[in-house]
Amino acid sequence: MNQTISTPRQLGAAIRSRRKEARLTNAQAAAFAKVSRRLLTEVEGGKRPNVGFSALMRILEVLGLNLEVRARTLPGTRVADGQ
Repeated sequence: MNQTISTPRQLGAAIRSRRKEARLTNAQAAAFAKVSRRLLTEVEGGKRPNVGFSALMRILEVLGLNLEVRARTLPGTRVADGQ
């Protein structure tokens, strides 16, 4: 799965999709990531935009997902990707 994520809702959908692909319940995934089931459910629903970074990284780790940062054109500038 490679996709550009721009919103908490998109991130949550990607996490939910991967969890289901891994055949984990949200309770199982939450336990493995050492987060509450409620937190995971809110992240998956895009309703927890201010989730802690360490909790998010544990969720991604459990599901075998990586966080990647790529440069893009800055709004209102002519700075191109990769420059």
